[in-house]
Amino acid sequence: MAYDRLHGLLWQLAVGGDNCLYGLDPADGSVEARICGEDWTLFSQRGVAYRDDSDTFYVGGWNENLIYHIKGLTWDRPGEVLEVVEFSPGGRGLAGMAWNDTAKVLWVATNSPDDNLYAVKPDEGWIVVAEVGHPDPWYNGAGLELDQRGNLWMVSLIGSRAYLVDGGIPAVPLEWLQREPRLGTLAPGQAVTVEVTVDASALEPGTHEVDLVINTDGGRRSTLTVPVTVHVLPYFQLTLSEPEDGLVTNRDAVQVSGTVSDPAGVAALTVNGRPVPVDGDGRFTARIPLDEGENVITVTARSISGVETTVQRTVTADWTAPVLADLEPAGDVTLEWGGSLVLRFRSEPGLEASYQVVLEGQAGSWEAGDLALPGMPMEEVEPGVYRAEFTAPGGARFSGAAVRFYARDEAGNVVLVTAPGRITVVEPGAGGGSGDPVLPGVPGGPGVPGGGRVPPAPPMDGRSLR
Repeated sequence: MAYDRLHGLLWQLAVGGDNCLYGLDPADGSVEARICGEDWTLFSQRGVAYRDDSDTFYVGGWNENLIYHIKGLTWDRPGEVLEVVEFSPGGRGLAGMAWNDTAKVLWVATNSPDDNLYAVKPDEGWIVVAEVGHPDPWYNGAGLELDQRGNLWMVSLIGSRAYLVDGGIPAVPLEWLQREPRLGTLAPGQAVTVEVTVDASALEPGTHEVDLVINTDGGRRSTLTVPVTVHVLPYFQLTLSEPEDGLVTNRDAVQVSGTVSDPAGVAALTVNGRPVPVDGDGRFTARIPLDEGENVITVTARSISGVETTVQRTVTADWTAPVLADLEPAGDVTLEWGGSLVLRFRSEPGLEASYQVVLEGQAGSWEAGDLALPGMPMEEVEPGVYRAEFTAPGGARFSGAAVRFYARDEAGNVVLVTAPGRITVVEPGAGGGSGDPVLPGVPGGPGVPGGGRVPPAPPMDGRSLR
């Protein structure tokens, strides 16, 4: 049997039946595909190997001692023969086969007194590059397959056993090991340094061993094997809970907190080069002063075993409040009940903005910080342009109400500015304000939409509230 990674099928020869190849679904064993041919199905074959790089198969057996190289499913005529090679080393009969795509090697099991296995290179004239003995010889050679490390699973036909034997060549490339250069040309006597890079992020702690295989066209040694051993130390983890990367703030310092863990123990931890203690649970915290502008915070931890890891965060300190311009209303406006007025200002993009319509004499207090802005929200209708619409409430009569704009930037800087124009609301047909202000709702209450109890405007106009 042979696994086809391209189609996700397990292929089996129908020995003694129609001698064709059947593609089985590994999940339930159902037949999903069938490949037959004119020549290689005349006799029952015993071994099959699938070649990933070309979507082809090798089939053969001891009835003919021929290896057929045939087309796979994606070809124009699946099952058509590409090449036929006689292979019977020392008169031994063919049995199982397995393909090693990394080394471009076809392993061939024999059924013979010694049941030896042979590694051959079809792309290089079918030269034999390795020979492995069977652990239970005497006509026991049968099925053959590889695991990921290139080890050979071989069957003892009479003994009804399966053996795992070191084949010395990995079967598939390892994602965690890369080598450079991958290709090259050397003249006799020349040498080259091969740089090996290991990515241990997905490896479990412990020792990992693999063979680096170098294929050459050398006559005497066409395959060179270099053992590689990687020792992965226990996972050393440094995690920052604050600040978040990219934070923008108007504060002059930031809290840096997190945890560090290593089974071997933590030797030292620094924040921007300053030593910071770590408690018994691996927690640490430090207050780091900020400069206005971009600040890079670097946290470095070193374990007792010598492993060092670093995490960085970028924090921007912005202490400058937004500047509001082109405030509307620019002049005094009189509205009758139900009349509308556009309120607008320009500033930097991305602000949170609101407005209040405030009657003269209303008092109170408000602190900025992280509290919600007072009044009614304004919409950023285009970058840097903020707009709202005020509608004069029915039943209201007042004169000279101020319009206050509040704006807060990403850093938390808040500014309060009063528009130059004032608003007067009159009864339809009245033509102007008269008498004491009348507000709908609770007598004497701030019944104007967007109204509220805020500090008097003049002392705070244009100032940042922090």
